[in-house]
Amino acid sequence: EGMKALGVLLLFLGWRRWFDGPVDGVVYAATVAAGFAFVENILYFGQAVAESAAGGDGGEAVAVVFVLRAVMSPFAHVLFTAAVGLALGWAARRSAGAWAGAFVVGLAVAVGLHALWNGAATLGTAASFLSLYV
Repeated sequence: EGMKALGVLLLFLGWRRWFDGPVDGVVYAATVAAGFAFVENILYFGQAVAESAAGGDGGEAVAVVFVLRAVMSPFAHVLFTAAVGLALGWAARRSAGAWAGAFVVGLAVAVGLHALWNGAATLGTAASFLSLYV
């Protein structure tokens, strides 16, 4: 989450002129998060293919990774990082230094949401994970 948030912060600080509200923040954050998810998915797919080939599971690991990463995860990454974009977008309409506090709050929300997502995926049942997702 920190790297995605840093990407949004760099956009905010570097192109402040075009980052002037919450909608801009969400759009820029979604773009950063989608790019991050795309790259991360390639890494996970490659790992799943290698494990399936070595273990001979008939591609079961690839199917699981596909559902979790390609179907569900892109929306999750966008949601998490949108918290940072929304906070920075809100700060864009406030005082000049408001971005620092807003960034910390947005990052804390993003990290909390991601922790909830990871916890549900690893500790919960399939039903609890799906209900959390919805």
